Amino acid sequence: MTTARRLHQRIMYLALIIFSLLMVACSQELTLDGSSEANFEASLEKIAATMSKEERDEFSEALFRLMAYEIARLDDEWAKTPDRPISDMPDMYAPFDGMTPAEVVAYADELRAAYLEKQKRSEQLALKEQLDGSSKKAFIASYQAIAGQLTPVERDQFTEALLSLAQDRTGESVVSIEQISRVGIFDGMQREDVLKKAKSLSH
Repeated sequence: MTTARRLHQRIMYLALIIFSLLMVACSQELTLDGSSEANFEASLEKIAATMSKEERDEFSEALFRLMAYEIARLDDEWAKTPDRPISDMPDMYAPFDGMTPAEVVAYADELRAAYLEKQKRSEQLALKEQLDGSSKKAFIASYQAIAGQLTPVERDQFTEALLSLAQDRTGESVVSIEQISRVGIFDGMQREDVLKKAKSLSH
């Protein structure tokens, strides 16, 4: 057998050993035990004992976010069925049963990404419901963009509110959006603000 062949076999043997060790390490990775509060805390202590400070900080923050999410989810479920016996409510630790630290961190990141995406959509929607009073053309365009997303009843309420505010603030007698001349008074106002201010006029 040549030296090169023996060296190749040696490398393959070492690679097999390393692979085997990695498989054992993976199979022995600690997981959370969500079967009870006591078991959950015990498994948490075991996991934390194997981590560096940086790993513990990352894991703790992720787990805190997941538990806060789970508590909020259970609260919502409880609110839907307030007469339901508390004994029938699912255990808050059960969803974490069998999760590894890496899975906890990954799931927390996933939930955070979903939350940020939802927040982004909310901000975009709020922006669409904001009037632009920089010019009459811009004002009408922003009004139409908002009105286009509303039901007929909501659109009528919004239009009437705008006309009422225009008459109150400018003294103009207007019966349509196109007749409003001093559009600058609405610049930056959101539909909700328009409705609230118009409602206050009747009190």
